Amino acid sequence: MTQLTTIETTARALYNIQPLHSARDADKLDALCLSMDNGWDGRPVLAVQDGDTLYALTGSHRIAAAHKTAVDVDVLAIVGYDFDPEWLIERLLDASDDDDRLTILVSIGAPQDAIDLMQAEVDGND
Repeated sequence: MTQLTTIETTARALYNIQPLHSARDADKLDALCLSMDNGWDGRPVLAVQDGDTLYALTGSHRIAAAHKTAVDVDVLAIVGYDFDPEWLIERLLDASDDDDRLTILVSIGAPQDAIDLMQAEVDGND
């Protein structure tokens, strides 16, 4: 059964998460670093777990800012799905944008919290 679980993590543990891409927007990265001065209270990173590896679906800039500032950022991971994890990860990582990733999550029956988090990413990118 597909589930969403909170992965207790530290900024150092975020080094083990594979982001979709590097932080491409230096201004966004700098703003996130400044906002992390007193910790992070924004959205968590959404990831898919395959064995010991987490693949981030969101939060490339959050992950990079956490590395720079040594601030903890929560990670929500989709785990326990009933199909080939490589198939899902390939589809999600090859998706052209967050809208496409949202469509995939809905189509596989991902937990509503994961869908809501991806929808927040889509809304935040508008």
